[in-house]
Amino acid sequence: MNFKEGGYRHGRELKIVVEEINSRKIARLNLFLFLQLNLAYLVISKNSPRFPDGYCVGATLFIADKLHLKFAQGEFTVDGSLISLPHAWAEDANKIIVDSTAAQFNGFLKEPVRSGLLIIKPESPLHKRYTPKDGIFF
Repeated sequence: MNFKEGGYRHGRELKIVVEEINSRKIARLNLFLFLQLNLAYLVISKNSPRFPDGYCVGATLFIADKLHLKFAQGEFTVDGSLISLPHAWAEDANKIIVDSTAAQFNGFLKEPVRSGLLIIKPESPLHKRYTPKDGIFF
């Protein structure tokens, strides 16, 4: 999928992403809602010089509310270290993760993730980096 400057370039690609999200039963998503999420991401990322660093809670609360997903928080494991960093993401009942700020960890990953809204299935190697924790981290 072609991704340019934080946004999708073609309407056809938008439709494919919406259909993919709907087919995985993550959430019922229409094109208008997807455009709202993408626009919110673009506005926040362009107006916040540090984005996505430190924006995981706010971005996740917005996404979880719009898509009716569970807000989750815990730790994200990075490469080359025994440490995990605090993080927040949204997930559905099937543990599919929706994360718009994972790119903040790219400096600590051998294989960086793309910026923007990520949909991470449980069988994905990236999914194994997320460890939910009870309590309030932020």
